[in-house]
Amino acid sequence: MWINTNYLILLQVTGSVFISCAIVCPVSIDMVFLLDGSSSIGSNDFIKLKDFIIKVVQYFRVSSQESRIGVVRYSDNASIELSFTDLQIISSIEKKIRNIPYLGGNTYTNTGLDKSLILFTANGRGHVHRVVIVINDGKSSKGEAAIQSAKKLKDNGIRILSLGFGTSFSLLELQQIATSADHAHTYPNAVSMLNSATSVGEAVCAASRGTQLYFTSISEKAFMINHVITNHHVTDDLECAFKCLTNKRCFSFNYFESTQMCQLNYSNKQSDPHAIIDDEKSIHYDMVFPLR
Repeated sequence: MWINTNYLILLQVTGSVFISCAIVCPVSIDMVFLLDGSSSIGSNDFIKLKDFIIKVVQYFRVSSQESRIGVVRYSDNASIELSFTDLQIISSIEKKIRNIPYLGGNTYTNTGLDKSLILFTANGRGHVHRVVIVINDGKSSKGEAAIQSAKKLKDNGIRILSLGFGTSFSLLELQQIATSADHAHTYPNAVSMLNSATSVGEAVCAASRGTQLYFTSISEKAFMINHVITNHHVTDDLECAFKCLTNKRCFSFNYFESTQMCQLNYSNKQSDPHAIIDDEKSIHYDMVFPLR
């Protein structure tokens, strides 16, 4: 037996970010959306961008104790439209987002990034992953200032996902703002971005899962039901752990020693404690997400 309740195993993997499984993310996150309200967006696309944010939010378990959502609208200046201290339930968040006014103006992305840092500094949580999603359709009016503002966020351990749509954005700028080049994504138009909302939610969830992960045994006599992704025949639970680590959809696994069966799960005990079932011949392992 390679893994037991007395030890933690640290493994490192790399891989693509995007996954495809329309299930609520089991990771708790503080997440801020930067909503471009500049003149180039237009009122119709501005509505689509708000719909996009709402659709991404629906992928997460939102509450004051789990994932929390903030929204900053930016153009000539930036304003906090939704704070972490506001009521964190989906219906309230959706109402606030739909009521965000479209004002037009320039694209001072740096002001939005600076305002998001204020949000995290004032009310962010140190024990969860923190993410900023930047949305725009063109180059920042002050590109270098935006890159420097993004650096302040990244220096504080906050991940940035950059999303650009249309034909006027600067891919290089998006990549420089993002945590890394593969955290910058582009779309031909606002409709395409809206249709990709679930994939973006999955990407944020997978990125927050991270590349350095621990497994700890929740119980030596239990397994998880209702969230199984795949089954594998393995030699031991260490091999099962590797299979989970290399699958971006995996957040825990079951190991059945008598049959050497490995089940990968897209959930964990924190997200669905009622899915843990007692069984004498199984072991359930959850991931632990060390903050970076």
